[in-house]
Formats: sequence, structure tokens, C-alpha cells
Amino acid sequence: MRIRALALGITLVSSVASTQVLAGQGVPIGPGARFESSVQAHFLSTDNYYRTNGNEVDATAFVLLPTLGISYAPTDGLFNLLYSGELGEVDTASQDDYLDHRLAFTGSMRPYVKHAFDFGAAYIKGHDDIGTVRTGGQRRVDDRDMDEWNSATGSIKYTYGAPTAKLNWFIFGNLFDREYTTNEFDPINPATGTRFLSRSQNGVGTGLTYKLTPKSKLMFNVEHVEIDYDTDLDPSLDGTLDRALLGLRWLAAAKTHGELWIGAFSRDFDDSRRKEGTGGSWLAKVTWSPRTYSNISLSTGQEVEEAVLRGENFVDRRHLGLRWDYDWNVRFSTFVSGRYTRDIYEGSDREDDLNEFSIGGRFELSKYYSVGLIARSVEGDSNANFFDYDRRNLLLTLNAAY
Repeated sequence: MRIRALALGITLVSSVASTQVLAGQGVPIGPGARFESSVQAHFLSTDNYYRTNGNEVDATAFVLLPTLGISYAPTDGLFNLLYSGELGEVDTASQDDYLDHRLAFTGSMRPYVKHAFDFGAAYIKGHDDIGTVRTGGQRRVDDRDMDEWNSATGSIKYTYGAPTAKLNWFIFGNLFDREYTTNEFDPINPATGTRFLSRSQNGVGTGLTYKLTPKSKLMFNVEHVEIDYDTDLDPSLDGTLDRALLGLRWLAAAKTHGELWIGAFSRDFDDSRRKEGTGGSWLAKVTWSPRTYSNISLSTGQEVEEAVLRGENFVDRRHLGLRWDYDWNVRFSTFVSGRYTRDIYEGSDREDDLNEFSIGGRFELSKYYSVGLIARSVEGDSNANFFDYDRRNLLLTLNAAY
């Protein structure tokens, strides 16, 4: 599932330009430099392509995902340049076909022992699937393209302090801009359209890390984000998001590691007719490895998501997830995962529950090639019945990485 809105960072710095990890061996192209490439082919079958409550549409799709990357590792840093594409062909209608692109750059430098820099930027041409975001609960309208957008992100972080020091201080900034390019005016409801979704979110923050033991750190992080919509609803959604978090990261033993963040958030609006939203914010990730070939991961968290067009101010999203990965041998591995998400639409009465369950396996044909099979069940339950849906997916993947 694609990310529908900017997930504002609750880690030390938002990794808005993070790149996909390639699984290939790579080819040396010079001192400290490597070239990697991969391609994935996905064959998807689903019984409710548009995520609707009734009149479901069965569909099959073919998705091709090529990726090209170059990495360079000098003595004082690491730099990555990555391109990834996504071509989707669906048997429902030509309007459901798409071609997305992503170009991202990340880098880190420590030119001096006490000074470190991390930075990144990305450009993405993407889309929102029909039945999500603005078109939640709807089927495709004849001759209407998907909601397509162009997005630019960037981040920079400066850290003062040696890696072995007890105390490190850091400051960071990030930016996000998304411009929708299709369906600016909705033929069904002229009062809506993608013109209300284009926005920018620019943030700054600072924090501290304190080394408690060689295997644990105490962390503190505050962030302020300015949110500006290109075309305002009435009342306006322009405003700010502030967040403060206290965290602990640990490696208690060879079998267990994790991190825990606890704090609070405030979403305020320039227009006094919209009510300020405040609440608790948290993130927890714990991984337990009872054996080298078995990993159990637990995650839970809270996020603030932007959401417009149906009267809400924002979405207060909470989730809980559990996943078990098991390597049966050097070639064959499986996983089972479950996730529960609750979306509270502040400013309206709507509340959504989403239950997801997945099971899958992967077989390594060689160090370059693998195949996988994933079955996934999704059940959406809302007090606004229009947004209820059930969906079953079967996904076959073919992967090659060099």
C-alpha cells in the first residue's frame, strides 16, 4: 500500500528520501563505487480492486518494478543515487494503468570526528489508487484518470559529538511538496477535486542522544512543521504540527533489540473555526530472535495524517502489528503477519478500523533470482458504512537482482 500522506518524522530525523535496499551483489565501477540493479515482476489477483462496499470488481494486474542504484563510499561518508519505476497494467480499464517514477539521493558525511551530516532529496511521480484518499469507497468513473501527483522531498541533519561521546546534539530540517496534476475538478461533486489536496509541509527540529550503556541510548526529539495548502477549503486547513518525544533504543541481548518513543503532538490551525487537536504520540518496535533463523517483530505507533474533503481536520492513526519470519533453510523462507489500524477522523464522527493478515513464502533460485507467493486479506470497517470493504489478494513475485 502506498503512503497516502507525509508521515511526519518521529524518529531522530525524517528519512523522507530513503531509498529501496537492493539485494544484489553489485558490480564495482571504481574505487569505493558500486552499481546495482534489480527488477521485480508482480502478478496480482484481487476480488475487490476498487475497495468498495458492494458491486466488487475482480481484477488481475501485472506490475513491473525496475531499480537502478549507484553507491559511493569514500573514507568519510556514504552516497547513494537510486532510480525506481513502477509500470502497472490492469485488466479493468486503460484508465487504471499507470507509470510511476522515483529518483532519490541520500548521503552521509563525517569530515571531522565531532561533526556529521546526513541529507537526502527525492522526486516522485505517483498516484493514489482509486478507492483510496479522495475516492475512498468509490468505483472508477468512466473516462476519469487516477489522481496523479508529483512530489518533492528533502532532508538535512547535522550532529555534533563524537560517536563514542556520552552526549550528542543534532538539528534537522525537512520539506515535502505534493502537486496533483489530474482531476482538479470532480465531475460527480463539483465542490471537491484534487486541487484541495496539493500542499507543502516544511519542518525543523532538534534533539539529544545520551549513551546510557554501550548497548542503549536515551533520546529526545522535538519538531515543528508548517502546513500550507495550495487551495484552501473554508475554513482553511493551513496550520502547524508540533511534536515532542522521549525515546529509548536498546540491544538488551543478542536475541532482542528495539526502540520506544513516548510523547505528545498538537495540530493547530490558522483559522480559529477549526479546533486544535492534541494527544499522545508513541512508537515502539521490538524484535526477538530466539534462533538465528527465526525473528518475531512487534510494532505499535501513532501518527498524524492529513485528510480533507469530508469535513475532517486530520486523521489520528494508531496501529499494532505482529510479524514472524522463519528461514527453513538457506533457500526457503516464510512469513506470517497481522496488523490492526484505527483511524479517528478528528472534526467529524467517522472512525475506521482496518484488519490485515498476510502469509507468504520466498524461494531463492540462486544468489540472483527468487520467486515468492503472498496471500493477503484486508477487512475495512467504518461507522460510515460507505467505507466498509473486504479484499482478498494473491500475489506472485519474480525477482532478479545483480
